[in-house]
Amino acid sequence: MKKFTYPAVVYYDEDNKVYVMHIEELGLVAEGATMEEAQSYMNIYLSHYLCTSLSFGFSVPEPEKYNTVQSKNPKNRILLIDSVINDEKLKNYQ
Repeated sequence: MKKFTYPAVVYYDEDNKVYVMHIEELGLVAEGATMEEAQSYMNIYLSHYLCTSLSFGFSVPEPEKYNTVQSKNPKNRILLIDSVINDEKLKNYQ
């Protein structure tokens, strides 16, 4: 079992009236009507990304440090997104 934690940048898209969450090093983007909804989707996307990558033997980029992401995005909120990957989860992707 391995736990992965990635910082995600969050902002509100005024044009589309949605919250957008982005994990830059993975290229993952999620959106939702609320911040909680965007976070819920991002949790799902991160889990799928990690399971798919690991089941095919691909390397997974190391997460950037929280402070680094925060300094690049000083006007945005940064949330930590966790995913725990175990052998049982990986079996579903093989």
